[in-house]
Amino acid sequence: MNSDLVDKVYFDQDFSIYHKIKIQHRMERPHFHDGYEIHYTQSGVTEYYIDEKKYHGGMGTVGVINSHEIHRVVVDKEEEYERYFIYFKPGYLHEFYDQYPELNMLFTSRFVGFENCINLNSDEQIVFKHFLDELYTLSQDEGIYLRELKSKLLLVRLIIFLNEKFMTQTNVKTPVEYKGKEQLEDITKFIRHNYAENITLDLLTETFFLSKSTIIRIFKNNLGITPVQYLINIRIMTSRQLLKSGHSVKEVSEAIGYKDESSFIKKFKSIQGVSPKNYVKQNNR
Repeated sequence: MNSDLVDKVYFDQDFSIYHKIKIQHRMERPHFHDGYEIHYTQSGVTEYYIDEKKYHGGMGTVGVINSHEIHRVVVDKEEEYERYFIYFKPGYLHEFYDQYPELNMLFTSRFVGFENCINLNSDEQIVFKHFLDELYTLSQDEGIYLRELKSKLLLVRLIIFLNEKFMTQTNVKTPVEYKGKEQLEDITKFIRHNYAENITLDLLTETFFLSKSTIIRIFKNNLGITPVQYLINIRIMTSRQLLKSGHSVKEVSEAIGYKDESSFIKKFKSIQGVSPKNYVKQNNR
């Protein structure tokens, strides 16, 4: 697999926030993270691709993405695009999640019918942007008294704010329909359930009665990657959980469908940016 097709996904820091303004920004490559992401569109027309779902967004749209979702954001080439995005590892707020597990509703405790995107009204945008600007200011000055604690408390308030908006289902984005949606959902479900097997393009054509070119086109147009690349990503995402659970590299490589350990290590490093052993060390640290 060409590692340029998927962005590196390992977070060097437990928490980070970015504010970007660009013209003609276009995220061609899908990616997934080693933690959680909150993405906010301040201006511009956006399309969020999150796994098999596609959302139309724009000013005031918030997208929430967990560590198992492949995603990308596509922007109108002719418009200026301003966005904020927050990355944080699952353990960053552990002291809050341990006491208030329902706080994690946006990422791991999702209710049935949960959608990844919501649109804030004008008043809500003002409140939300205030949270973001405060967090960004804290991130820029290491000399601020109790900076990490202030950042965590502010992030918790931001997440509570979003939880309430998503739970009320007000202005939640409904995924848009697109050509090949049902076929894509069927094939990705099949891959997720059978990732340890020898899944080939030939097998997919026989199973779903579609031509190779049709399957590849559906994947490329909507996920931005081929079915084979999608399979590799699912395997690597699964391997992370197994590694964290204490399984050896050899055990993990066999469990996710690799015949030899070296092939797994090479694929893992090309996507995660670190070797499986270093990944475990960094997470333990």
